[in-house]
Amino acid sequence: MQAYLGAAFFFFSLCFGSVGLVFAFGFDDSSRPVPAIVSLLLFFSTLWEPVEKTLTFLMTIHSRKCEYEADEYR
Repeated sequence: MQAYLGAAFFFFSLCFGSVGLVFAFGFDDSSRPVPAIVSLLLFFSTLWEPVEKTLTFLMTIHSRKCEYEADEYR
């Protein structure tokens, strides 16, 4: 889980300063910076969502595998 959060915030930091990404969402006023919370919400609701779904699926598979191994051990 720590690696997951680390990766999420690392990729967010790469996208945080992206002017093109901010313009794509309609924030085209260059005189005012976009608040960090808006950038964070845009990133996690659009760009990170497919990655998050895939990683959640893989973590669930791994968790179930560990549970089945624990059940066989008993």
